[in-house]
Amino acid sequence: LQPHLAAAAFELALDPVGDALYFGSDIQRLADQLVARGQLRRRTGRDRMGKRGVRYTCEAENTPARAVGIRDVTDETVQLINATNGRILETMDAEAAPFKLYDGAVYMHQGRSYVVEDLNLKKLVALARKRKVN
Repeated sequence: LQPHLAAAAFELALDPVGDALYFGSDIQRLADQLVARGQLRRRTGRDRMGKRGVRYTCEAENTPARAVGIRDVTDETVQLINATNGRILETMDAEAAPFKLYDGAVYMHQGRSYVVEDLNLKKLVALARKRKVN
């Protein structure tokens, strides 16, 4: 969620009270963690409507949105590993992995087909082997 907060704050200052509707009740705690890492700036003052409060802004040169996967629901990702050589073929959101990387699933990567042999959600890893399929 924090990368999404940084991307949103780049576009428009975050209001931890009003924006809790979109980002949840932990928005201020998460934003303060980003402040501690230098990714957001915390400001106190009045907004455009004259309302006093805390706002968070992102003053990065480039938009943080480039680093945010719009299909990612969680911060956890599963790595799809080539079982033959140990190389990472793909990463995907952990919520989507059971639907796409189940045992026996055929996964296409760069025009080649791989068959998933094992999905381990505890370790966030799926193993697949290249195979020709009909």
